[in-house]
Amino acid sequence: MPIIHTIDHGRRIVVARWQGTVTEADLFAYQQEAWARPEVAGFNELINMLDVETLPDTGPVGPVTHSAAALTPAITSGCRCGAPRRS
Repeated sequence: MPIIHTIDHGRRIVVARWQGTVTEADLFAYQQEAWARPEVAGFNELINMLDVETLPDTGPVGPVTHSAAALTPAITSGCRCGAPRRS
């Protein structure tokens, strides 16, 4: 699975590791699995993208994330992402 996540309730954070080829379907599934849970509302997010090889083009991601966001509760939290620089 290209996106693996864990939820740390004590620290109020969702930690996700993205790897390999990440598709629109993977992003949508991650949103539903991790963020549709009411108990994570307000949690922070840490995304490790160091092992990502391919991401979807920015064009199609918008509709997917907007659809996924509609399924999740309103949250006010922070997100940090680590990714390698590509030349």
